[in-house]
Amino acid sequence: MKTYIILMMVLFAGCGSTDLITLPSLSSLQPQVISVAPKANSTVGVKTTVTAKFSRQVDKETVRPETVLLIAGYEEKPAVILEKEIKDGKVKGVEGERVISEDELSVTIRPESDLSSGEYAFVITRGVSSKDLYPIKETSVFCFNVSDNVQDLEYVSDDTSSETLISDDVEEPSVNAVPPPAVVINELLYDAEGSDTDGNLFIELKGTPEGNLSGYKINFINGDDGKITGSISIQNGGKIPTDGILVIADTKTNSTTSSNVVNVDILANFDPQNGPDAAQLLNAKGELIDALCYGETAVKTAENGLAMCEGYPAPDVSSGESLGRPMDKEDSGDNLSDFVVMATPTPGI
Repeated sequence: MKTYIILMMVLFAGCGSTDLITLPSLSSLQPQVISVAPKANSTVGVKTTVTAKFSRQVDKETVRPETVLLIAGYEEKPAVILEKEIKDGKVKGVEGERVISEDELSVTIRPESDLSSGEYAFVITRGVSSKDLYPIKETSVFCFNVSDNVQDLEYVSDDTSSETLISDDVEEPSVNAVPPPAVVINELLYDAEGSDTDGNLFIELKGTPEGNLSGYKINFINGDDGKITGSISIQNGGKIPTDGILVIADTKTNSTTSSNVVNVDILANFDPQNGPDAAQLLNAKGELIDALCYGETAVKTAENGLAMCEGYPAPDVSSGESLGRPMDKEDSGDNLSDFVVMATPTPGI
């Protein structure tokens, strides 16, 4: 009866405007792997543990030996084939304990015995779901090497967050500690009309006014293989201006003090690729704060083991156009939803 009444209301509503309910996109509800330890392509010791951090809380019942696993002697193959081989029992992971953090945002595998030297793959399949049962968007594979010449008692991520794999003791934060600023990538012009290397490009961040960005880094990433092609490091003392907008602009050729971009706060020498590619924003601990990919990238994870996309990719724009967030739009965690093509770029506005 309730369904019938609702349908009748819709069918016989008057001709006036109707407020539509905005539902969250599916991709914003799906958990994503936002970081792993050890990092992809690193070399660690035989007593290592592996940890994946997720964007949303994961359902404990979906964390199983066939959904989160550490594979020895991994040979690269398409994800769909790997998933089938795992399902059929042809590929099995190293025996070990799976530990879910108290906040249910990370999963750690602790092998039951020392690992042998060689190449390993940390695999998180689409069998993992969020607590509200949205499946992870795609199977992720992170490869690293194990060597008995590396003396680590147990692997500890090189970020300095309170969570480690060694101790459960967490230091209480100082009552006077300044919280990190809320900040996102707000606009990016990566393909200028004419020369891309003569002070015409910019990337804009939006966040907490006066927020301290010392040590933050922006990585530009090749969408074909996940390689980092360039970086911008924000030096000590770098802050978000009082208007909440920080513009980082490329310098003119043979100059370190001028750019063609207006409203510039920081000058740097950079040239993002024209797409399909991506940009990452990392904090001083090396943690992923935001990511923007544009065009259909071949990979979704950069060589540093961090995501290079949020949800679906934004469009790959034409020369002279930028990608930007509409004014006052909240970050949904989906690049396609969050960014629009801007025919006229608006640095600092």
